[in-house]
Order: sequence, then structure tokens, then C-alpha cells
Amino acid sequence: MARYRLILHKQAAKFLRALPLRVQERVRAKLDTLVEAPYGTGGLDVRPMLGEEGLWRLRVGSIRVIYEVQDERLVIYVLTMGNRGDVYKKRG
Repeated sequence: MARYRLILHKQAAKFLRALPLRVQERVRAKLDTLVEAPYGTGGLDVRPMLGEEGLWRLRVGSIRVIYEVQDERLVIYVLTMGNRGDVYKKRG
């Protein structure tokens, strides 16, 4: 299977940089796995977003990563990243 390219929105990158180093490493490790399997194989907790066609949610502890997959371009675009609960409020 082809490896996808990961693109982080400015907000998601800023949130990731503000996390404690140990949490950053955990999130980055999951993102590295995500580029190999954007639909959730490989031990990832991934689900489609309800009511938001084409968007997916990755859970890393209390952190949620909302992303879309562009199969034709082999791109995973991370729209937002945040703490559980807060990340969903931003979308609504």
C-alpha cells in the first residue's frame, strides 16, 4: 500500500507543539502509523465522524485528531487537533 503524505493545518501544528514532549511523541508516533493506514488498521483507534461525511477521528489518549483523507492525491489533511470535547466544539 502507498504511503500517504501528512499535512497539518496551522492550528493543529500549533496545538501539537504546545503539548508536553512525551505526549507529542505519542501523537507523532500515531500520526506516523496513520500515513501507512489512514482508515485505522495497525492498532489505531480511528472512526468516521458522525454527520461529517469524509472526516475521520483518531484518538490518542485524551487527544483527538480530526482529519480527511484525499485518496486520489495520497494526502491526509489534519484539520484540527485538541483535547476530547474541545475539538468537537470547534467543528460545530
